[in-house]
Amino acid sequence: FEAKISIETHPDLIQSDMEFVMELLNHYAEMTGRLRGLEVFQPNFQKRKGTQGSQSEMQVKGYVHPYTIVRVASIFQMLKTALDANDLAQDTFRMAGGFEAIVRAICCLRDIVTEQ
Repeated sequence: FEAKISIETHPDLIQSDMEFVMELLNHYAEMTGRLRGLEVFQPNFQKRKGTQGSQSEMQVKGYVHPYTIVRVASIFQMLKTALDANDLAQDTFRMAGGFEAIVRAICCLRDIVTEQ
């Protein structure tokens, strides 16, 4: 996949591949956020203006398997390699919400190594 996206020149194919990768990354982020009990992933969550989460809201509620971290890191590495090699992939990444997906995944994995 990494090699394919690195050399692909057809915009529609890159877009569908990139959307799949973003869905996968969002899946891991949401799964990890729910397992950890992060408030933003709870069904009753309502955005409150001007409030910040307390320390208790950020405590680990569930176990996240270390392979999850390895899988997310592999996706990051694949994206880095593909985006370095293909300018069209970079544009598609931005349009597919790639930066938002990466930030979301990092926020969900925040402090996970030290907590477990």
